[in-house]
Amino acid sequence: MTIKTIAHRVKIAAIAAFLSVIAGDAVAASAESCSGDICVSDAWARATPPGAATGAVYFSLVNKGRTADSLVSASSSATANAMVHRSIMTGNVARMEMVGRVDLAPGARVSFAPSGYHLMLDGLKQPLAQGSTISVTLDFAKAGKVTLPVPVLGIGASGPKPSS
Repeated sequence: MTIKTIAHRVKIAAIAAFLSVIAGDAVAASAESCSGDICVSDAWARATPPGAATGAVYFSLVNKGRTADSLVSASSSATANAMVHRSIMTGNVARMEMVGRVDLAPGARVSFAPSGYHLMLDGLKQPLAQGSTISVTLDFAKAGKVTLPVPVLGIGASGPKPSS
């Protein structure tokens, strides 16, 4: 991947983040999906602009058990590569870094949200269209795999409505 390609993808992500501040839509939060003591809820993705090759998925993880576990990888039929990333602010500059694994202590909750942890979808097979649903599989060291439906919200969405 060239520097120009990376810069273009970062620019598209920045535009999408900006749009999330000025506009949004919401659907009801998704049901919880669990494997062993690990549960995933509130999954969602933003629609992608025309020509974008990357997208992001957000969700919450909870370890309801008494032993630690770790998110070690992810996949999706919507993309060639699904990677755990984290957005980091250094001074006034935001940057993303790939994260090898996300540890979950007993009782811990980790939120994947804009400007924090997120699942980066790189090499989208087609744009993420508002109103569609994609499938994502998260793989945990002990709990195994959790496959969940991920609704695609509008390009300016800030997340689903909280569960009632």
